[in-house]
Amino acid sequence: MHAEHPALRRLQGEKPTQHRALLEYVETRNQAETARRTGFSLSTIRWQRKRWQWDTRCEAFDHLEAEAAKLREEQHTGLTREAEEMLAEARERARRLSSCSDLALKLAEKEMKAALEDGRQVQLTAITALLNTAARAVSQVREETGIGEALEALTEQLETTGQGRASSWRSK
Repeated sequence: MHAEHPALRRLQGEKPTQHRALLEYVETRNQAETARRTGFSLSTIRWQRKRWQWDTRCEAFDHLEAEAAKLREEQHTGLTREAEEMLAEARERARRLSSCSDLALKLAEKEMKAALEDGRQVQLTAITALLNTAARAVSQVREETGIGEALEALTEQLETTGQGRASSWRSK
């Protein structure tokens, strides 16, 4: 029940049985039902309702409960919105990491294809350098300090590799 609710606390001079009748009334909002549940006569319930200001206390209870429900809803909505924002940020970070990873794989694939087309051996140092560059780019993304720069650098390297001029990645 609601015995500890601020609007429904037992008043000075109010007997425990009278207070229990108030709590029943809060639940039913019906004098006859409250009388039946408590064993008091209907006239006693009417007297107690007036004497102990049940209607005023019920209004205060309803008001406080409505305010509490509103706060819970606002809090829930705020948490839901915050969770959705966090989820969107996490998805965006994952998308960025995936883009960097995809770009690194494309770079490695292009380097290997170019080497095979040119009839030369794939240089492990070139692939290692490429993957190190990709790892640095992914690290930048993780730190959220320049995803644009990381993607731009990888794109530039992809274009350079595609033209067969990635000499900095090849061992001599």
